[in-house]
Amino acid sequence: MGLGRFLRSRGLPVVLLVVILLGAALGTIVPQEVDIPAAQFAAWKAGHPLFVSACELMGFTHVHRSWWFIAAASLLAASICWCTVARLVRSPRPVARKAGSALFHLSLILLMAGALVSKSTRIAGELTITEGQTVEGPLKGWDRRGRKVRFWRDEAAHRVTLESFTAVRNKDQVATRYESVLVVDGPDGRRADTVLVNHPLVHDGVAFLLHRYGPAPRFTVKNRDAAPGSEPILRSYVNLRLVGEGREDSFPVPGTEMTVHVRFNQDFVVPVFEVEARDGQGEHLARGETGVPGIVRGPGLEIEVDDLRYWNMFLVRRERGKAVVYAGFWTAVAGLVMGFLPLATRRLGG
Repeated sequence: MGLGRFLRSRGLPVVLLVVILLGAALGTIVPQEVDIPAAQFAAWKAGHPLFVSACELMGFTHVHRSWWFIAAASLLAASICWCTVARLVRSPRPVARKAGSALFHLSLILLMAGALVSKSTRIAGELTITEGQTVEGPLKGWDRRGRKVRFWRDEAAHRVTLESFTAVRNKDQVATRYESVLVVDGPDGRRADTVLVNHPLVHDGVAFLLHRYGPAPRFTVKNRDAAPGSEPILRSYVNLRLVGEGREDSFPVPGTEMTVHVRFNQDFVVPVFEVEARDGQGEHLARGETGVPGIVRGPGLEIEVDDLRYWNMFLVRRERGKAVVYAGFWTAVAGLVMGFLPLATRRLGG
């Protein structure tokens, strides 16, 4: 059998599609190196060394860059190209319908190529930032091999600032959505946008998607018998991971054995904190409820909450193949229009 007959055989695309679909299914079942942090992947491998080693050997932990998946996708693309060219040469159909068929088959190749490029060049990471804070320096994520890499080559020229975080409420004062105003400065200028849960900000090919949020109150901890004007023990904004009823978070006070435990009434209109400070033996030093601003006092300790901001966690993604996928989609639309519009016009005219 010649190469041409092999590529034109009807059974070949069916087999290749089954292989690609099975590979895609495996990619959702077996943890992929590109989708989880390196430490988490190493812990999974340490717990199941034989199974994970076998999966790595067969390419199941990196399906979309394994030799067999790339070979199947490449062979399917070659089959589509060969069949398309052969059909265009021999087909007596009008030029418009030929062009429509060619565009549609080209779109399939573009879609597969875009998916492969996205998976092979994808970088994923997280960014936690507080209102009013600017993050400068290297912004890093994990590449397809689980290595820490930079999202941008010229990191010194990029800055990310969270200007504000707002809860939008209806007339019953129930939060209907949350909006983050994010600003990214880069060599190509400034990009500012309101980021919603399903509306990311995209700058230089890097997307920022709102994932989580929480309160970041400013705590001032000081001794009640301290001299007036003396420096407090602590004065800082603290990111608390306690959104949700009944959640509690704590933070240590630097330079002491003290720990401050906090509960938060999840009400953006009238926020209330339950604050409790304990020493190294678990003895209570101060306990009480406070709004913002407000003070909780103990026998020898005073904890003040004088400001409230919010922190946001953004999922940061870079997928270079997305533009190719979009091009494939619009190419498919153009091919369908060019292929079927003349036929529909003739039928309506007849």
